[in-house]
Amino acid sequence: QLDTLRINLARTLPPDLQVPLTGIIGFSGILVESGLNVLPEPEDLLDMQTYIYENALRMQRRMSNYLLYYELKLLQYEPARKNEWQQCESIMTKDIISASVRKKAQEFDRQEDVVLELAETEIQIPAESVQKIVEELLDNAFHFSEPGTLVHVMTAIDENQWMLKIIDRGCGMTTEQLANLKQRSGLGLKISHLLVQLHNGKLVIESDSNQGTTVTV
Repeated sequence: QLDTLRINLARTLPPDLQVPLTGIIGFSGILVESGLNVLPEPEDLLDMQTYIYENALRMQRRMSNYLLYYELKLLQYEPARKNEWQQCESIMTKDIISASVRKKAQEFDRQEDVVLELAETEIQIPAESVQKIVEELLDNAFHFSEPGTLVHVMTAIDENQWMLKIIDRGCGMTTEQLANLKQRSGLGLKISHLLVQLHNGKLVIESDSNQGTTVTV
C-alpha cells in the first residue's frame, strides 16, 4: 500500500507544475536572448519580470502543497508522527483567521469582497493548520467567483463544536460535479480535507450551479 501511494503521489507532481514552469522558461529565455541584442520596451520588460516572479511564487506554493499532501498521506502509516501532529497548545482563532484572509484577499486583489463575521474562540489545533485550511478554502472561493461578488468568512460555536464557514457567490457546482468532487478536486481542497480529518473534524461542501458554494468545517 505504501509503495502504491508513493507511485500515485509521484504521478501527481509533473502536470501541476508544468504550466508555470513553461511560462518561466519562455519569458526568461526571451530576456536572456534579448540581453545579447536589444532589450524589450520597458513596459514589456516589466510584464515579463512580473510574470516570471508570480509564476515562481505559484510554483513554490504548489511544491509546498505537494510536500504537505505527501506528508499528510503518509501519516496514516506512522501513528507516532500522527500523534505528534495532533499534540498542540490551545489557540485563539480570530486574529489567525483575519490574517490568513487578508493575505489571500490581497493575493487576488479582492480586499473589498470579503465579509468577516468571526467569533473569538479558543480551540486546540495548531495555528498552522487553521491558516492552511482557511487559505486553501478561500483560494477556491476566490478562484471560482467573480471579482466584485462577496465572499463571507464566518466562525461560530454550534452545540459545543467550533464551526468555520466560507460562502461564495460563484459558479457553483451541479449535483453530478459535487458527487465527483473527491476524485477531481485540486490539491488545496484535498489538503484541507486531510487536515480537518487529522484533528477529528469534518468538512462539508454544499453547492448549487450558478448560485455559489458553502464550505463548512
